[in-house]
Amino acid sequence: MAEAPPSIKVMKEIIRKAGLDIVDLVEKPDVIARYNEAQAKLAADSTPEKRKAAAPAGGKKKKKPKKKAAARPAASPAPAPAPAPAPATGQPVTPAAPAGATTGGYPVPQPGVDGKANCCKDVIFALTGKFPQLDVDSTHRDQGKDQVTKILESFGGIVRGQSGKTDILVVGLEYGVGKLDTALRNGTKLMMLDDLKEALKVENGDVKAAAKKHPTELALKGVSWSKNSKQPPSWFADQDAEPDAKEEARLREVDAILMQIRDKAGEGSEIAELVDEARVKLSADLSLFQKRVLDYYIEHGTSADGCTIAAVVAGLGADESSVRAAVSSLVVEERLHSPLGDEDHYKAVVGD
Repeated sequence: MAEAPPSIKVMKEIIRKAGLDIVDLVEKPDVIARYNEAQAKLAADSTPEKRKAAAPAGGKKKKKPKKKAAARPAASPAPAPAPAPAPATGQPVTPAAPAGATTGGYPVPQPGVDGKANCCKDVIFALTGKFPQLDVDSTHRDQGKDQVTKILESFGGIVRGQSGKTDILVVGLEYGVGKLDTALRNGTKLMMLDDLKEALKVENGDVKAAAKKHPTELALKGVSWSKNSKQPPSWFADQDAEPDAKEEARLREVDAILMQIRDKAGEGSEIAELVDEARVKLSADLSLFQKRVLDYYIEHGTSADGCTIAAVVAGLGADESSVRAAVSSLVVEERLHSPLGDEDHYKAVVGD
């Protein structure tokens, strides 16, 4: 029984070895035919006559006498390594912290010493803010962030931009409010640098279990957020709110739900009329919050331009939609007006 030919890939390798072309081979029978030709050529090249003809004239080459090795000079001390060149982009290189060293006065965790090696393996991290405690010098502003990246990668972590796949967001000074809001929506856990340092020491190496679920669990009070953030953080407002303020928030939520029902029912419907009656009853309860908003404008909106909505939101620790609803009511009641004619600056109307 004839032996089956090898695979197409093996046959092509042998064809190439024989110095034959494979470009024109399309069908399998063509490959087999060229393969047989290659085998015959390789067999012919391996005969003693061919090997003798291919050998150089004059027989074996004479070996040259070995030269005596010159005496080696005494070893000189190795020169100090040259500093790493700056990247082509012109961005300075952040020097890596040596083992056991401190960077910017902050002890750098070392795998196997300050935490279980590879305890961050396959954990995806993202960073927000600055980490000045890890700055080596003042050459560029992202040194601390670079050092945090090196620490995480040394423990097996993966550092990327924030996305829905991010496991942990590491938060620094001047953090992005929007990034923490995104983390809350995506269910991404949070930690600060000190939290990370402690998490690395966990015996079972489960860093994700040591991370926090909400910004209020972090030591963020008093920590400045990024000036580029569109709005200040509101996570602590509910935590610090008085009972009456929480009740106001609940009533505003009810009012918003009633408005949705009214919109779906349509203008002039029986349901819309019932909703209007319910909202009138709620308005008396909402007046307390409107008074707080008006008092803020009276106290702080003394400039010619008045106060911005964002300033009232930050000052009262309330959400923007609630402040805007209160402002709209106060404008209708002629208790507030917009000195610039826009929808952001308002000022209290001073009576005679």
